[in-house]
Amino acid sequence: MKTINSYRNILIIVGFVLLFVSCNESEKPGIPLSKDDARYVTEWMDLVYGIVAIERLNPPRASRAYAYATVALYEGVVHGLSGIRSLGNQLNGLDTLPEPDKNEVYDWMTVCVASLHHVMNELFKQALYSTHVEIQDLYRNQLESRRQRGIDERIIDRSVEYGRSVGEAIVHWMNDDGYNETRGLAYDLPLGPGKWIPTADYGTSLAINPTTNIVYLYDGLNAPEASQVLSDWGSDRMLTVNRPLTITNHNIAMEPFWNRIRPFVLENASVVPAIPPVPYSEERSSDFFREVLAVYETSKRLTDEHRHIAHYWADNPGETGTPPGHWIKIMGGLVNQLEVTFGEVLEMYVLTAITLADAFIACWDAKYEWNLVRPVTFIRRHIDPRWDTVLVTPPFPEYPSGHSVNSGAAARMLIHLLGEVTFIDSTHTTRFGFEPRRYNSFDEAAREAAMSRLYGGIHYPMANENGLKQGYAVADYIFGTIQIRSDQ
Repeated sequence: MKTINSYRNILIIVGFVLLFVSCNESEKPGIPLSKDDARYVTEWMDLVYGIVAIERLNPPRASRAYAYATVALYEGVVHGLSGIRSLGNQLNGLDTLPEPDKNEVYDWMTVCVASLHHVMNELFKQALYSTHVEIQDLYRNQLESRRQRGIDERIIDRSVEYGRSVGEAIVHWMNDDGYNETRGLAYDLPLGPGKWIPTADYGTSLAINPTTNIVYLYDGLNAPEASQVLSDWGSDRMLTVNRPLTITNHNIAMEPFWNRIRPFVLENASVVPAIPPVPYSEERSSDFFREVLAVYETSKRLTDEHRHIAHYWADNPGETGTPPGHWIKIMGGLVNQLEVTFGEVLEMYVLTAITLADAFIACWDAKYEWNLVRPVTFIRRHIDPRWDTVLVTPPFPEYPSGHSVNSGAAARMLIHLLGEVTFIDSTHTTRFGFEPRRYNSFDEAAREAAMSRLYGGIHYPMANENGLKQGYAVADYIFGTIQIRSDQ
């Protein structure tokens, strides 16, 4: 009996030592986090990407979904990592979030998963049944993987309860951002020379897949031979959903009231304004006409590589996770390509995602302020009535380029966080058959994304150049405002 008691005492001492080490690494009693746990995060972000595509979210709405998802992930583990601080009382309208019990032990990865699961259910509460199945399956599978690590069920239950409380606070904050109030509002299209008009009569509407008209959401499984597509969008089984071929009504302005959505960090939608475009003019000697001619003349000398770039960065809604999703996928690749800690992974995702969301708010504010005519409208009226574009012109005003603002913002934030690094972008490799593209820097990728819109025939050079600058300014503003590290 004395020997048994001695062993028992030794085990108790060892347990306290391990708990002390855990507390020392994570600042709170709990299961420490490591770089290997980043897979939980990338699995969720891959799933969000797939859901954005299958639910036909337009780019502004997609950026909002990515941002709230990453905030939920981040706040779920903020108390389990040393050196970082909560975004509570830093993001607009976000109060102090629920605190964990200092006397209890938590599995921080479970807290993180439970927080995001609650937010995902609210974000996509009106989604397809298959979407809800995917969310539930990933949630259950990740909790089961924690159990398989030998984590006590009581710790998991406690962690789930706390994670849900964090998620509930984020949902309450999310539902007060003005999104619901901007649904279904009537928009009066401004009329006059140089004003944007819908371009539904030019080209065809965006399609999901020209062969099958089916969107796929699955994880590493072979698609039917008819489609010849593969994907790693983050689900346990392949789900096929037959949806209408036309996914974008090009007669209706897309999100004309997006500037009413509460920004995450910017004080308001216009705090980082776009550089004004050159004045509209139909005079052939004018600066504006030179912008138009740049589009027209570029279209006459496109190479196969130019067309390839145009399609690679198109990121059409309904068949991809949209332009902000492209940068989400790039970050997923960076997790494997770079030596980063779990905390750095979360920092990268959340800061870049909220930057993308605020960039779209600022960009859409400028678009509907200037309401500038699209190249296809002007060229067909004044230069060449039979001219056509490589890409379908989207249903919103031309200036500035959303792709350029989006890419400039993401690239600049990643530069702030990681510096300029060489990386491989495999976003469209498996599903669309594109070869991976190698970039020497984030800015190089952003500039290629901007140029893709000129190659596609849908933006003037000034919209791309000044769009990048607006994106840079948004990222600089956010990086200089948010204090995510405790030593800042």
